[in-house]
Amino acid sequence: MCIIIIKPKESDFPSKEQIKNCFENNPDGAGYMYRRGKTIHIVKGFFDVDALWKSLQAVKETDVCVHFRWATHGSVNRGNCHPFPITSSVKEMQNTRAHCKVAVAHNGIIHGLASSKVISDTMMFIKTMDKSKKIESQLCKDDGKFCVFTEHKSYLIGDFIYDKGCYFSNDDYKEVHTYLPTIGTNEDEMLKLCQKCSNPTCEGCPILDAYENEATIEANCLEAMKQFKDDARDMDDVINELR
Repeated sequence: MCIIIIKPKESDFPSKEQIKNCFENNPDGAGYMYRRGKTIHIVKGFFDVDALWKSLQAVKETDVCVHFRWATHGSVNRGNCHPFPITSSVKEMQNTRAHCKVAVAHNGIIHGLASSKVISDTMMFIKTMDKSKKIESQLCKDDGKFCVFTEHKSYLIGDFIYDKGCYFSNDDYKEVHTYLPTIGTNEDEMLKLCQKCSNPTCEGCPILDAYENEATIEANCLEAMKQFKDDARDMDDVINELR
């Protein structure tokens, strides 16, 4: 399900017990973003509630959005935790420390996108969205609830619960539920082995696009691997050349 918490700078954080409830209900990783000056800072990849709580104490005086992930699409790893900067680069989205002008956290499922076993639906949406338009104009309440931080303000899309100065995308903060996640084991690598040539892959593997679209990689696999070894540019540049 996921849950988003937004703490305005004039408000206090929810209690540690409430943060723990969010974590136990959504155990697939957590992260947060905050605004300092005109820059959005992202810190994510937490799988321990004490570490998250300690980190949050450093940003108590500013606007903060905290996200707890329940994985429905994509691997469970630090890089796939929310929030995400607005960029076409999956590699940049997976950075556990980032600085940007616009970032987003999402609770729900975005419909109508190509499915992926590697990246989440939120990441697929960000990767393929029209970057020339404002992100808040492209989000739909039918696809869940969103928090968008820009350099000037915050946007909430969908119905949030207001409780003691903070906003919550659902009531997971109130108590621990009995349902358990069905996602696979926690992994901290983007891909394991290329399913065609069995070579180890990494965050720059040009085969990623084939996985994202669940297409066959037979035609391009060996040539792509050779090109990647010969030319270690940004992953997205290589992918675009293969199309």
